[in-house]
Amino acid sequence: MAATQLNNDPPRWQSHVFRFGNDGGLIGFMTTSEAIEWIADLFEETPDNISIETKRDEMPAWDSLGILTLMARLDEDFEILLAEDEIQELRSVSDIIAVMQKNGKIQ
Repeated sequence: MAATQLNNDPPRWQSHVFRFGNDGGLIGFMTTSEAIEWIADLFEETPDNISIETKRDEMPAWDSLGILTLMARLDEDFEILLAEDEIQELRSVSDIIAVMQKNGKIQ
């Protein structure tokens, strides 16, 4: 049985993928900067502490639990499902950004 949305807010994943204006209208897709903010939040970092070049071993929260969290949030927020081998290939913020671009979630 599908969940019923009780208010007019967009689903959680849509609020990450799409940007909405004050009137609720769609104003565009997520930018790379917004994706970096999403990744920073996911790994409990501030956006100022990471960049597209940041490597996995530079973020303490990108451990085995962080990998599970990343998998869950990619699915929940963006409907991106990755196989285990694809997840293991993610070694930097730029790798995550590339997956999001490949799946049409970043403009």
